[in-house]
Amino acid sequence: MFTIECNIDIPATFSTVRTAITTEAGYRVYVDELLARANGNVSAAARLGQMTRSHLNELLAKRKG
Repeated sequence: MFTIECNIDIPATFSTVRTAITTEAGYRVYVDELLARANGNVSAAARLGQMTRSHLNELLAKRKG
C-alpha cells in the first residue's frame, strides 16, 4: 500500500485541478475526495467539482480501470 500526497483544496473546480494533477493517481484522489465529501452521491460530487455528472462518471470509469 502507498500514500499519495495531494495538496488540492477541495472543493476546487475540476478546471483548476486539471492543470495541477499530473498523474492518474492524482485524478483518483480528487474523484475519491469529491465522492467522500458528497457522501457517495455522484450528482452532489459533480456539483462540488463544478462539472457535469456525465463527466464525473467518465472519470469514475477511468478510476475503475
